[in-house]
Amino acid sequence: MCMAEMVRQVISSEADVPCTYLPIARQVTYLPISSPFIRFAGRYVDEAFGFAAGWNFFVFEAALVPFEITACNVIIHYWSKSTSSSH
Repeated sequence: MCMAEMVRQVISSEADVPCTYLPIARQVTYLPISSPFIRFAGRYVDEAFGFAAGWNFFVFEAALVPFEITACNVIIHYWSKSTSSSH
């Protein structure tokens, strides 16, 4: 991959962020509500889509908890093995 191609990819990926978040920021400024992603899905697309987005968010957050516990467990076991004073 040449340098020009890498620069083009970086510029195009940097341009995607404002195109995605700027409209959401404008909507939140216009209508400040809690849980805007879920409520905007129901308000601007369809109530069923908002319902599905809410459940999708809940399932994602519920699945995230065991992963966080596992990550903390791995870190604790790593440091407890490498810094154990009983050796």
